[in-house]
Amino acid sequence: MIFPGLCSVTFRKLTPQQIIDLVVQAGLQAIEWGGDVHVSHGDVETARRVRDLTQSAGLKISSYGSYYRAGGVDVSFADALRSAEALGTKTIRVWAGSMGSEEAGQEIFSTVVADLKKTSAIAADHGMSLALEFHDGTLTDSNEAALRLLEAVPEVSIIWQPKTRFEVVYRREGLKKLLPRLSNLHVFQWEPDFGRLPLANGKGEWTEYLALAKTLPGDRFALLEFVVDDSPEVFLKDAASLLSLLS
Repeated sequence: MIFPGLCSVTFRKLTPQQIIDLVVQAGLQAIEWGGDVHVSHGDVETARRVRDLTQSAGLKISSYGSYYRAGGVDVSFADALRSAEALGTKTIRVWAGSMGSEEAGQEIFSTVVADLKKTSAIAADHGMSLALEFHDGTLTDSNEAALRLLEAVPEVSIIWQPKTRFEVVYRREGLKKLLPRLSNLHVFQWEPDFGRLPLANGKGEWTEYLALAKTLPGDRFALLEFVVDDSPEVFLKDAASLLSLLS
């Protein structure tokens, strides 16, 4: 089962309650709460309040979108863990370092691997797991780089999103290779220069991406992110597109 939802970072200027209301209005089922604005790292009181608001609305919490970077010091993993635990989620999104794979050398790679092994073990002790964001500027910035890192750290999964600087065929083939380690998907439609488009513009490719994800056993989430002009109205249209794609 793939549950449709939203990443809260899509609407950083809205309150948690406003985001919840939008998600309910859109007919979606889940929210990934971000650690930068809505559920700050270590703010357990806010995490519990947001958890209660989300659950009272009948929604699931897919994951905690932390900004912990493995091997870095900007965000405390202990703080991210506390917030995720208070939210009641089982998945903590983390970033694979602070440097692209072509720029990073073996020492940085080894440091990130060691940190991911350590933090994933801590998370497991609390009944949670780590999911790497498939993101530029990190050690998961390409299909090949992500596969290399996942092979080195079998304890973690990956949250996939389309890398628009590559051709569609590269994205599709990469998703196929990453499927065994797929956690969730971040759903958006961008131009190669990162200009935002309505999700309906990517109906063809997203039909393929979601069909691949549906071949996996178990449940996961397809989470809308980054709508045109940060517009709630566009979000509602994108949500309708996502529901149509999943039906």
